[in-house]
Amino acid sequence: MEVYTKSFLHHEVLCELSVEVAENECRVLAFVNGIPVYDTKQVQPLELEGVLLTAEQITRQEAEKAQPVSDGVTSVVKMLLRLGYTKSV
Repeated sequence: MEVYTKSFLHHEVLCELSVEVAENECRVLAFVNGIPVYDTKQVQPLELEGVLLTAEQITRQEAEKAQPVSDGVTSVVKMLLRLGYTKSV
């Protein structure tokens, strides 16, 4: 299984999408400030793009309700997240 992630800021709120790709199906997860807001399993590859667009839209909507990223996050980190960079572990 391979995992792909996307991180971004929306209204100064940290948003993350994760896609787990298996041979015949995928799983899509979305988080706002580390809190899960979307999780769907058994997504067929042909449906994946639509599911990703839905997950990102839900993530942006939930981010608008959440609190902005803490002041402890530097402006450089905010810029990198805004541009879609993901922190390596």
